[in-house]
Amino acid sequence: MIIGVTGLVLLPLAAYPVHRLIPKLHEAGREKQRKIAFIFSLAGYALCFAYALFRGTVSVKLIYFTYFITVVILTVFNKLLKIRASGHTASSLSPCFFAFYFGFFSAGIVFAIVFCTSVWASLYLKRHKAVDVSMGVVSFIISFAVARLCTGFLI
Repeated sequence: MIIGVTGLVLLPLAAYPVHRLIPKLHEAGREKQRKIAFIFSLAGYALCFAYALFRGTVSVKLIYFTYFITVVILTVFNKLLKIRASGHTASSLSPCFFAFYFGFFSAGIVFAIVFCTSVWASLYLKRHKAVDVSMGVVSFIISFAVARLCTGFLI
């Protein structure tokens, strides 16, 4: 649990105070903030991925592999293909999907509300367009399919 909270929550969230507290980064604006968020997410998700490789159950591997593959795909979309896929959409869809996938329906409903709120906020605040949100969902779907294929060999 400590690895999951650290890698999936604390490290990615740390990007925002780091961006705000370091004047050179803060002065560089929103795009620099976004870049730092991707770097911190990649570091956190890589931590979880490494843990899962050596210590994770099949279910933990599925979750952490999905997160890691998602950030890799988001990086490819955003940096190489110049498609502005929403990382917030992908990462807020993940707990919603996994809660339902593993049969935790009450938690799934709560996470679905959080997911919808996150999507609404991204669109309302004009941080993303509908296509960016859609590509965040696509990133997650591809990632889950690849992770499921990989972990399916472990069952």
